[in-house]
Amino acid sequence: MRSKNVMLFGFIFMFFSAKTALAQPMEGVISYTIGYEVVEEGRIDLELYKTMLPQKLEFLLKDKNSLLKFEGGMTEGLLGDMLYQSKRKMWYSIFHHNKTVIQLSESNLKSTAQKTVFQAVKTQEISILLGHHCTRYVVKDTSNGSETSLWCTTSIPNASSGVLTHFLENMTLFDVAGLEGFPLKIEFKSKEFDLTLLAEKMEQKKLSENLFEIPKGYKLSESN
Repeated sequence: MRSKNVMLFGFIFMFFSAKTALAQPMEGVISYTIGYEVVEEGRIDLELYKTMLPQKLEFLLKDKNSLLKFEGGMTEGLLGDMLYQSKRKMWYSIFHHNKTVIQLSESNLKSTAQKTVFQAVKTQEISILLGHHCTRYVVKDTSNGSETSLWCTTSIPNASSGVLTHFLENMTLFDVAGLEGFPLKIEFKSKEFDLTLLAEKMEQKKLSENLFEIPKGYKLSESN
């Protein structure tokens, strides 16, 4: 049960790799709340899984580098912080509890497995989120009857990042075509449960370079 839901959680996060067209990179922090509701009656296993999920995540961006931080739940310990350094084209999973770091280069992320490609359908529906005009896209998976809605804005420059593509490559065999912009709201609905990510705060500010470096004294190893 856990591996199935972690895979789905990675499927949701892959949408953060949607393309943005503006040139000036954003620097700052985007904070999201995470909502999870079981809709299938009698699923005690899913109710237990609810306690494992993080309650929030923070997405930090600076000079095309990015850092994804989970807050709360067991996912925080399982994944650690996820760092992408664009100049080195390298991904890192940073685990603070035992001071270890796992690295994986961009070239090693090329999967040979056949991926299922989903097409995002653009709608005419517009929502204002944190002052940004967001267009709703819909992605349907007919194999399990699930539907994902994404409200994406093109007014956040270069907010997409390889750190979430790394999450996708490790957790899923899915890819999505047809998305433009950066999602400020994601709603996944299935027969079993609903999962919602909602941007609650966006702060443009100068961030320390140290946030995007491997902490000193941490043991570095390469992923198999």
